[in-house]
Amino acid sequence: MAVWYEAHATANLYLSPLSIGEIQHGIERLRPRDPVRAAKLERLLLGIIAAYADRIAPFTAEAAREWGRMHLKQRCR
Repeated sequence: MAVWYEAHATANLYLSPLSIGEIQHGIERLRPRDPVRAAKLERLLLGIIAAYADRIAPFTAEAAREWGRMHLKQRCR
């Protein structure tokens, strides 16, 4: 993945708010078992959010519908 990331201009990369939510969800699931690791991951996530502050894609109604479709496909596997 580092090769792909390095090959693209950071200014052209956006972050999905759904990705942020999914990562936060994972952190919260981890927190009861390993609060130290969860805190470390949360700091990392906050740093990523800060780095992408002006490049977090808007979450539109159509994006929400597509997320719902994708989420169901993941659950059905």
